[in-house]
Amino acid sequence: MDQSLIVLGFTIAVVVIVVGSIVALLVVAAKQRTRQPTPRRSRAAHAELEAAPLDQQRALEPEPATPQPQPAMPSPYRARKPMLTPAEQSFFAVLRTAIPDEWYIFPQVRLASLVTLTPTMRHRSDHFNRIAQKSVDFVLCEGAHLTPRLVIELDDASHQRRDRQERDAFVDTTFAAIGLPLLRVRWQRTYDRAQLAAQIMATARMPAPPRAHHAASTSTTGNGAPHPHGAPSQAQPDRPQRTPPYPVCPGCHTELTADARFCPRCGTCVEAGEA
Repeated sequence: MDQSLIVLGFTIAVVVIVVGSIVALLVVAAKQRTRQPTPRRSRAAHAELEAAPLDQQRALEPEPATPQPQPAMPSPYRARKPMLTPAEQSFFAVLRTAIPDEWYIFPQVRLASLVTLTPTMRHRSDHFNRIAQKSVDFVLCEGAHLTPRLVIELDDASHQRRDRQERDAFVDTTFAAIGLPLLRVRWQRTYDRAQLAAQIMATARMPAPPRAHHAASTSTTGNGAPHPHGAPSQAQPDRPQRTPPYPVCPGCHTELTADARFCPRCGTCVEAGEA
């Protein structure tokens, strides 16, 4: 009985081994059938290929399969043209002639590029979010260091909305706290360049720029032709003189407002109570 069991077990093991070998051979054969065999050249074709010039050899060699280009995903972004609205463009054209030659105009500047948080401010993320998504229409900068001198907001009819008024109040308070002048100009169909220049200089607390550096105005002579030297100069109203003591910048000695925290001319920080 024991010998019969041994013989039976040995027989079953042999059968399993044989069946497994057959299955493995079938799998290998199937794989070889699915492969595309590389075409082999005959000796004559190989000799002809070696004897042919290099250009013909390249032509006779099989070209490698080029991968098919994947379709590009459409971008969710597109160019914004133009950068300014028509109302801002008309004001920008006049603004270029109403500022000193050494000043530069930067449109659509983020509030976060002009204002920063104090190091000891609590809830910094909440305060930063209030300035991160806001921008001002124009920023006038001076000199090689591009020091901000004046911020200009062009107010149209949309500023009569309640949400815009709340936004404008926050912007006004913020710039007043840091000592950066802000000028609000009502949108108009036409602008008086001389009046705009006087407003800019008065708000920025700067003397009026010489008119010789600007383009000739649209004033005309008696016969209706343009005046050859532009509009005749008009007397500027006398500015009231402030008597010291008043706050001045310790770096460039520029006159500051009483609540200024930094100099708008050179950027020097001004401590509270420093004169």
